[in-house]
Amino acid sequence: RDFDVNVRIMSSAFQKLASEKRRAWALAQRAKAALLRRSDGKTKGIPTPPNPDPHPREIYFPNLQLRLVPPTEEARARGVEVATFITTPNVTKTEVKAFLTQVHGIEVLRVDTANYEGKKKRNLERGTWFRKPDYKKVYVTLGERWFPPERFCVPNK
Repeated sequence: RDFDVNVRIMSSAFQKLASEKRRAWALAQRAKAALLRRSDGKTKGIPTPPNPDPHPREIYFPNLQLRLVPPTEEARARGVEVATFITTPNVTKTEVKAFLTQVHGIEVLRVDTANYEGKKKRNLERGTWFRKPDYKKVYVTLGERWFPPERFCVPNK
């Protein structure tokens, strides 16, 4: 019986504390709303400072995985007109063109794509089959010839 009375007293003390916390929170919310309320009764948001720069800088965070396929030494010597990239199959032509022109400042005349299925391989230890991931090749026709650096190219065999 004593235990039952103690539990009731403790639970009522916790209820009282919780109700005081709720009351304090509600008062704080009312005070915050009163600060934001204008004289005409409508509420306003927190004012933002004016932007001093009339042309703010745009920062791009592209979610593209473009991997440039290195050209051969012969192609490097005469210059590359069409750059080849490998990417995931869900990337579109317009995304690639916008990415190259806006982020890297490259003049793009045309974008062509080709989808490829990943190769089917066999795990000889387990005897199971698995697939490499699918990919897309993107062929970008550049506005001017590009001469890649020497170390970037694939040597001829």
